[in-house]
Amino acid sequence: MKSVQQLKLYEMLRFAATRLDFEIARRVMRRNPPLTSCDASRLLNLGCGDRPLPGWVNADLPRLTRKDQPNWMLDATCQWKCPADTFGGVFTEHTLEHVTYEAADHVLRECHRTMKAGAWIRIVTPDIRKYIALYSGPRNGEFAQFSSPAQAISNTTQNYGHRSVWDAPLFIDLLSKIGFRNAQEVSFGEGADLRLIKDSLDRRWESLYVEAQK
Repeated sequence: MKSVQQLKLYEMLRFAATRLDFEIARRVMRRNPPLTSCDASRLLNLGCGDRPLPGWVNADLPRLTRKDQPNWMLDATCQWKCPADTFGGVFTEHTLEHVTYEAADHVLRECHRTMKAGAWIRIVTPDIRKYIALYSGPRNGEFAQFSSPAQAISNTTQNYGHRSVWDAPLFIDLLSKIGFRNAQEVSFGEGADLRLIKDSLDRRWESLYVEAQK
């Protein structure tokens, strides 16, 4: 079993490698989304990671460690090279927690600008409420991997390059201020636009689901 010092060193090295990867990626020229190669509905998978969706615009930073690069190389925290009223829907899963609140505001404003009227956005992030609830309940299921509630909260607030934490009221307030309507918390596998329900089953235990309409 690895010592605490070894685990800390491993996490520091992994974080440093991730940040270096991001900084190199930011210097890659952004391009227009490949709309001609996508379905006419023009659905955006923002922060696709290693889970691209067939027929969608799959946007993310190019990564040195990624085998298959996204078909739209994008730093979402910068101005998007994309016209307004382009996308018929947006799905973003475990992405916004990797940016600051200020950057998340910008990302969601760009989503709003580039979405068609009436289109929905579906947002999935870790739910900080589920982690905090460990203090008053047992560590069941996936939460059993943590030796203490404090370690669990540290995991979602400090590891994996996370820079913000979220709950439903915070998202609903931000989305409403940006100009979205019908902002609401929804459940895993449920939502207003069935095309956008691409929730990962293996992240259900820790996730928050919020939707809003332009």
